[in-house]
Amino acid sequence: MANDLPRWVNFNVTNRCGCRCLHCSLWKTPERNPPRVEDWLRAVDGVADWLGAVRVVFSGGEPLESPLTIPLIERAAARGLHTAVATNGFAVDEALARRLAAAGLEEANVSLDGFAPTHDRLRGYPGGFAQVMHAIGYLHDAGVRTNIVTVVMNDNLDEIPELVRYLEREGRVAGVFFQAMAQPFGDFGTAPGWWRDHPRFPRDAARARALCDELIAMKRAGAPINNSEIQLRAMQAYFGNPERFTLAKCSVALIGLNINANGEVAFCTQVAPLGDIRDAGVRELATSTTAEKHRALMDACRFNCHLLINCCFDSSQFVEP
Repeated sequence: MANDLPRWVNFNVTNRCGCRCLHCSLWKTPERNPPRVEDWLRAVDGVADWLGAVRVVFSGGEPLESPLTIPLIERAAARGLHTAVATNGFAVDEALARRLAAAGLEEANVSLDGFAPTHDRLRGYPGGFAQVMHAIGYLHDAGVRTNIVTVVMNDNLDEIPELVRYLEREGRVAGVFFQAMAQPFGDFGTAPGWWRDHPRFPRDAARARALCDELIAMKRAGAPINNSEIQLRAMQAYFGNPERFTLAKCSVALIGLNINANGEVAFCTQVAPLGDIRDAGVRELATSTTAEKHRALMDACRFNCHLLINCCFDSSQFVEP
């Protein structure tokens, strides 16, 4: 059915990343047998043929460390797809920003988790905050809409409101999107209670919940916060009780589709891949009998994962506690 088609497709072009982020493990994950650029281009064409002008995100790892990213953006833009890149911003200089804009990049989502001491420590990258601010300027000046993505963690609860105000005054950021700290990227398999011992998960639930209230108030006052109020309320409930499922059911398989760095197509990292882009088309894999079985498994899943509370949040499934 038309309303069951993915709203966006994520091309995770590489696991490689020069950062050693404390809240991510994907950079530890090797690429076993990455596809060739021809395989990726065929997958882009397959998405365009199947879904039309949907949003495609090129991510990693760090996608701007991969030579694949610009050719894929060019093909996607030429096929009428809406293009975005998820990046740490550390590779972006004036020349690269212009190349990305010329390739047809519409949007850059740049990670920023706090002011210099916090961001640089979390990313394992001295000077990272300053470089992100340079990248924002280069992308903005090249005509690429630039958003900030901030993970709400134990480390940055107290500085997030001022960070929003700083970015608003700075004036070159379209908006800030918040993600709740959840089971880290690259940590595969459901792990109930992972948050109890993870140093990044907010230790003070009341403090985290109060932050959500403050962000809602800031959004109502006109602050450039991209999350909906209902998503911020869901985060509030999640931080208050991470073991309690925040949504009525999982809608991930109806919202997005992921192609990982090994060329495997999947709805969710916790479920086996549907197949490989070298062996079958994206549409064929996503509409297969196996895909229907995976959707049924996901529909019954009750694990609080990063997709549900963040990228694939479905407001229609949120039940106020």
